Amino acid sequence: MIATGALTRTTARRRTTMRRMGNDAHSVLVEATRIEFTRRG
Repeated sequence: MIATGALTRTTARRRTTMRRMGNDAHSVLVEATRIEFTRRG
């Protein structure tokens, strides 16, 4: 029971971290695209 709760908590934390990393990657991609468009003018 305790182990299952800990496992669920760890999985939830990992999922949140993955989502945060995905958002960061998306932000970097958008920023790079914006810089590229600005450079082309």
